[in-house]
Amino acid sequence: MIIFPFLLSAETGKYGKRFEELCNFIKEHYPYFGLRNVNWDEVVKNYRILVKKCRDDEEFIEILRNLTAELGDPHVRVVKPPLKVLRAGMVIEKIGGSYKILSVIKNSPAEDAGLKKGNEIIEIEGKTPDEFISSLPLYLRKPFQGGFLGKSGKKISLKYRNEHGEIKETEIILREIPEQQASKIEYRILEDNIGYIKIPTFGRESIVSDFDRALDSLRETKGIILDLRGNGGGDSFVAERIAGRFIEDTICFGKLVFVKPGFYRGTNIKNIRESVVPLYVRPRERIYKGKLCILMDRFCASSCEHFIISLKDSGRACLVGEPTAGACPGFMYNYKISKNIVVALPISTYHRSNGEVVEGKGIKPDF
Repeated sequence: MIIFPFLLSAETGKYGKRFEELCNFIKEHYPYFGLRNVNWDEVVKNYRILVKKCRDDEEFIEILRNLTAELGDPHVRVVKPPLKVLRAGMVIEKIGGSYKILSVIKNSPAEDAGLKKGNEIIEIEGKTPDEFISSLPLYLRKPFQGGFLGKSGKKISLKYRNEHGEIKETEIILREIPEQQASKIEYRILEDNIGYIKIPTFGRESIVSDFDRALDSLRETKGIILDLRGNGGGDSFVAERIAGRFIEDTICFGKLVFVKPGFYRGTNIKNIRESVVPLYVRPRERIYKGKLCILMDRFCASSCEHFIISLKDSGRACLVGEPTAGACPGFMYNYKISKNIVVALPISTYHRSNGEVVEGKGIKPDF
């Protein structure tokens, strides 16, 4: 059932009309309600009560952040204004009932605090990790990986068990981590003339030139290991350009199937008028022809999954590690609520060349 905004705007306050228009747009265009097992009408009904009491833009944005988090889809979120979350520089995951640190960025607040990969987090701010995470807004809980609200200089107290089994206490002093620091390409030559390149993200354009320098220095190796573990994606154009260094002919690595085609505009695809749009990777510059192995894990998502699929389905690479995240939604659309408020959401499904949908399933490794 379509709810007409003008019928409810009086009941839901001055933000009612914009709220109803957004919710109707999501209902008509978001493709994964069934996959996520979300009753959108019920979610909207609950948040409509909050919107009615909303007093200003700040409260309205907070409501929208929690509303979109109800879908459990990391790609559906408020992108403007950007969320100011300071990262501690570590990835935390609950494993077998315990919260373990999976990785720590060099020169980050977490490393400054003495934390290391493998440490077990016992308390955060005097609470168990579960209690602390439950106290966060919904949009920070799914998932919590060490992001905190607050200004630079804010102190977060931690109790943890170190690699020797000793219980220690420390403080993380939050600060901004430069993107260049958090997303640095690493590369070297291993034994038997095998190259190794770590690609932590596809989230910035300069990654392409950094990667090109790394690959060019490894051109004489007989094979390369691409380490994508922890790569949550970024710009699909960046991923496609990097993949283009490994293929000799243009390849189609899947297609987008739109719920309602006809009027959308985006960064890489303009004037979409067809319900199905094929996706391609094209050869670029000096092609590396040696053997290729991709290391992947459960944190590989979004455009990183596109990258993996393009090299796997073309027969170019073998895959080693864990199944990927299965967060590979398709075309992203920015819905403009006002000049200062924008919500991003997928409006198409992504399918591999064999028709398989990756969202919610991920990509299985060969080994």
